[in-house]
Amino acid sequence: MKARLIFCFLLAPLLITSLSSCNHNSYLVTLGNFSDELVLKISEGLNRKCISYFARPKMQSGEVFKIVDSNASYYLDGKQYPFFSIAEKADFFIINVGMQDFLPSMTIDVNNNILDYDYDLIEKQLEIFQYHIYHTIEVINDINSKAEIVLLSAYNDYLFEKPEQILFNSIVKQVNNELMEMTELKNVKYLSLVGFNEEIYQSDALDVNDYIVKCLEGYKI
Repeated sequence: MKARLIFCFLLAPLLITSLSSCNHNSYLVTLGNFSDELVLKISEGLNRKCISYFARPKMQSGEVFKIVDSNASYYLDGKQYPFFSIAEKADFFIINVGMQDFLPSMTIDVNNNILDYDYDLIEKQLEIFQYHIYHTIEVINDINSKAEIVLLSAYNDYLFEKPEQILFNSIVKQVNNELMEMTELKNVKYLSLVGFNEEIYQSDALDVNDYIVKCLEGYKI
């Protein structure tokens, strides 16, 4: 009996450490186009610790790829945190890239219903975009084969008149087709946001950040 008590006392700290470690490592990593407000809402909505140092507003796919390919680091309180060490502990990644790759090369004036772009340039950008996303996911899978990866779709938050609206939607569709192809890779899911405009207009209290969190609620743990 005495030996069993001693064993229990020795085992208890190990169990506590293990449980604390599991809880500490249960977090998600955001990559790409995220504002601080959106990251906070996602963290609260999914009730999970969120690492946001590899994201910023208007980040493009090339920047995301560079982070994961070069093992970029962030620094907090004088300590270095390389991407690889963060990625191997995370169990969930949310990647938000899409239209930010293409908007800088487009002429957009909603007030005057102007939309102009170079079709050949868009096609070349799509090829580069696909390369960046594919290899970003490949690197993450190499580091952490068990983590789930969710790709947020591109969406249209401009209100043009026809035919400009149709043209812009066609680009969104091409971008999303590239993203959907990535679901053939390991542990990758695609989350469509293309219907956000209609739902937002039906609720004055709902903005695009709220809509994204609402769509992600199925991943709450």
